[in-house]
Amino acid sequence: MADNVSAAIAAHPATLATVAQAADIDQVDLSARLHGGAALTVNDLIRVGGFLRIRPARFMEGAAA
Repeated sequence: MADNVSAAIAAHPATLATVAQAADIDQVDLSARLHGGAALTVNDLIRVGGFLRIRPARFMEGAAA
């Protein structure tokens, strides 16, 4: 799932800092979650997806249970 979020952010013209700020998530925390240091929450997916205009369910496509 974190790989899908990372790919979506990389495909967007905004920087990680911009996405984090728009999603109201500390940039260090978001980076840690994307790199496996902590789990992404549903709230994270909703916030990031809202900024990127991606349904949160898309981040879960292909993710292992």
